[in-house]
Amino acid sequence: METRRWEVAFTTATLVLLLTSAIGSRLGMPMSIHLTLDLLAYFTGGFFAAKATIPRLFRGELDVDFLMLVAALGAATIGHRHEGITLLFLFSLSNTLQSFAMERSKRAIDSLIGERPNQAAIRRDGIEVMVSIEEIHVGDVLLVRPGQMVPTDGVVHEGLSEMDESSITGESRPVSKGPGDPVYAGAMNGTGTLDVVVTRHANDSTLARIVKMVESAQTHKARTQRFLERFENIYALSILFGVLAAALLPWMLGQDFRTSFYRAMVLLVVASPCALVISTPAAILSAIAAGARQGILFKGGAYLEKMAEVRVV
Repeated sequence: METRRWEVAFTTATLVLLLTSAIGSRLGMPMSIHLTLDLLAYFTGGFFAAKATIPRLFRGELDVDFLMLVAALGAATIGHRHEGITLLFLFSLSNTLQSFAMERSKRAIDSLIGERPNQAAIRRDGIEVMVSIEEIHVGDVLLVRPGQMVPTDGVVHEGLSEMDESSITGESRPVSKGPGDPVYAGAMNGTGTLDVVVTRHANDSTLARIVKMVESAQTHKARTQRFLERFENIYALSILFGVLAAALLPWMLGQDFRTSFYRAMVLLVVASPCALVISTPAAILSAIAAGARQGILFKGGAYLEKMAEVRVV
C-alpha cells in the first residue's frame, strides 16, 4: 500500500513538472529553472522503472522497462526532453494503474473472508462452547443457527434448513440442506438450526482454497500474457540492435554521425512498446477484481481467458 502511494505521488509529480516546464518554456522561463524541472521530471518518472530494471540488468535480462528508460534518455540527447518525460509519465501511469488494480483485487479477495466469523459454537460432551475458528478440528460438531455463516466445511448431522451458497457456487437460489448433505464455509444459513460435523479445517475449507487460487492469479498467467512476456525480451534486444545499426551503419558509409544518431534515437522512441506489453496484465487484474466484487471468483488469468471459448452457460 505504501509503495502504491509513492507511485501515485511520483506519477502525479511527473505530470505537474512536465506541464509546468512546457508552459514555462512558452512564457520565457529561465533555462536553469526549465532544465531543473525537466531533470526532476525524469527522476520522478523513471525512478520505479529504474529500480525494477537495474537488478535485472545484473542478471543479464533486458525488458521493456530498460528499453523505455533508454528511449527517454535518447529523446533527451536529441533535444526532445518533453517527449522523453511524456514517455516516462505514460509508462509510470500504466504501472500505477496496474498496481491499483492489484490492490483492488486484493481488497476484493479480503472482503470475501472478512465476513467469516472469528468464533463458532460447537458441541463437546453435550455442552455448547464457543471456540475460535482455529480451534475447530475435523470431527467437531458445529451448531449453525439461522442467519449465521458456516465457518468451515462439513456435513449436516441433524436439522433442516436452506442455505445461500451464492458466494461459493454463484447460485442465487437457496439450497435445501438436511442430514448427510455437505455444507461449505462462506455459505449463509437460512431459517433452520443445523448440527454440522466438520470435515475440513478452516484453513483448508472451500472458501480458503478459493481465496488461495484467486491470489495465485499471477502464477497462472494467461497465454497472451506469457507470450507478451517472452516477446518483450526478444523485442527489447531486437530494437537495441536495430538502433545501433541505424546509428552506426550510415556513419560508416560516410553520413554525418549526428544525423544518423538522431534517426536512431527517433527509432528508439517510436519503437518503445510500453502499451502493448503492459495491456494484458492490467486488463486481467482489473477483470479479476471486478469479478470478485460481484462474487465471481476466477482462479487466474489462464482461466479468465478460457471464458472466451464458452458458448453455453
